[in-house]
Amino acid sequence: MDGGLKVAIVLPTVVKEKEEEIAEASYINLARATQKAGVDVTFFTLTRNKQPRVSYLNGVKIVFCPYSISLSKLPKFLSAAGFTWLTDLKGAHFRYKSALSLFNTIRKYRPELIHLRGFFLTNLLMLPLFRACSIPTIIEPVEYPFYRGIRKSLTKTCLKWATKIFVLEKDVADRLVRECGIPKEKIVRIECTGFDERLFFPGDKESSRNKLGLDSGSSYLLYVGSIYPKGFVKDPFELLHVLKELKKTGEKYKLIVVGPGNVEEYLNFAKELGVHEDVLMAGYMKPSNLNVYYNAADVFLWPYPQDTLGVGTALTEAMACGLPVVSYLGKHVPEGESCIKYVPFRDRKAMAEKVLELLKNDEMRSRLVKNCLQMIREFSFSKVGEKTKLEYEKILGRPP
Repeated sequence: MDGGLKVAIVLPTVVKEKEEEIAEASYINLARATQKAGVDVTFFTLTRNKQPRVSYLNGVKIVFCPYSISLSKLPKFLSAAGFTWLTDLKGAHFRYKSALSLFNTIRKYRPELIHLRGFFLTNLLMLPLFRACSIPTIIEPVEYPFYRGIRKSLTKTCLKWATKIFVLEKDVADRLVRECGIPKEKIVRIECTGFDERLFFPGDKESSRNKLGLDSGSSYLLYVGSIYPKGFVKDPFELLHVLKELKKTGEKYKLIVVGPGNVEEYLNFAKELGVHEDVLMAGYMKPSNLNVYYNAADVFLWPYPQDTLGVGTALTEAMACGLPVVSYLGKHVPEGESCIKYVPFRDRKAMAEKVLELLKNDEMRSRLVKNCLQMIREFSFSKVGEKTKLEYEKILGRPP
């Protein structure tokens, strides 16, 4: 796109190498919506290949950068170091290579503004580099942003180089001010996630169930997302306990799980709880095939704890399809009991009771769906793209 303000959007994690899968990814479609609003977007990510490559997917230019630069005279720490970025999450870790590789590639494209998605180590290290080059730089959290020890100190130090920090929730903004010493005027509340309105919308439940071969005599609960290891902070294993609580009523309830991950471990645990016959594992599903699952289900369950910041894409997709949501208390989801029913973290009995209440109270369910569909419009990719463009223009001092 010629003439639009030139922005580099960066997600410094290795994404799937298959272009047909990348083309359907939410981060690419959100970039597409931002470009459609009038921004010249180039999307940068990492690749395991030794050479960079460029693709055009959904009209968005994507630059795949290799992990590291091959300048032998540079110290190993700068040229090809493998950073182990330990989290507070029971030994889970993420490895990143040199931020210089990505920084050098992005700088060649001469963007007017940098938009870093995620408080990843690579992004944090690039913040002072871009600011030293006088390039306005935005960063937004897409993962758990509050840490301890050296990780917290490094995060606080690097965030001070950001021109602006985009956040979704007021709670995250308050904690950035309180715990990281970030000035309030540096923080912008904007929808950092959303849903593709071309793919997700209300449909007929009966026809959706027929397409999936589901029987009409059961109530269906739905979870969409990765199956993380048992005990991880994002723990879909919680839902098996909820299913067990519901089965005590003697009525038919089934749990549909859509997503990749630890399927064998999940099914083994379902057997331990005696609910394996009522768990339907759908596996990984392309976004274009998800709408039928949302419309076939009765309730969407969100088993993430309070203060876990997640992208929340599946949650917004479910709401866009008019599917009622029951969630553990979480600050990353759209605010208000009028759209989502919350229960205390790990209170499986309370989640089961809330599901029963929704299924048996038609008035409450209808009201929840109506409020949900009205509110969720603001989270469509097209709306988020327009708002993001306005914020870019404010930062660059351009009139909208």
